[in-house]
Amino acid sequence: KGTVNNTLINISDGSRMFGFYMGRLSGAANDNGVSLGTNTETPLRIYTNNSDRVTIDTSGSVGIGTTNPGATLDVLFDSSASPNIFRTTNYRSGSSPNGAMTMRTSRGNASSPATVQSGDVIGGFYSYGNNGTTFVDTANVLSRAAGGNSSYLSFETKSVSDSDVVERVRIDQSGNVGIGPTGPGARFDVRGESTADGT
Repeated sequence: KGTVNNTLINISDGSRMFGFYMGRLSGAANDNGVSLGTNTETPLRIYTNNSDRVTIDTSGSVGIGTTNPGATLDVLFDSSASPNIFRTTNYRSGSSPNGAMTMRTSRGNASSPATVQSGDVIGGFYSYGNNGTTFVDTANVLSRAAGGNSSYLSFETKSVSDSDVVERVRIDQSGNVGIGPTGPGARFDVRGESTADGT
């Protein structure tokens, strides 16, 4: 795992080691700064009120409310209360506030990124509901690549008879809106049965 430089606190039971270091493991990209962590195949856990709150597993995935994160960041809340799981607040003086969340997607890898391809999901929101057995994808709002640095918005839902979510509405790269068609041919394109009431 490498050697540790400038150890301030080092606790070990013979097989596992926890340390608070001034500097990082030798051979790391940056040996400066202060590091807190484990030097073996042991997750790092943070407790409050005698309960697990945050876990960083040995692959670097972070779990909040769970000790077994299933994603890079996995947040679990198990209570009768209904708090906001995620909230941002942005104060800016002298200019317009911007509370946006940015999502970036690339093919390839961090050292050699590659162009996204048509249909790739650039960003979006997936919502899953539990059917009593497992969580099922029920509705999504997705930004997908349309080629040539353009994109479209896709709105997907799932009915009881659908085996998977189905795109219901699309706003294409030109701003055309399609309800039913995945390739709207006009500014507003509706296909299938429809009803309009002007009262």
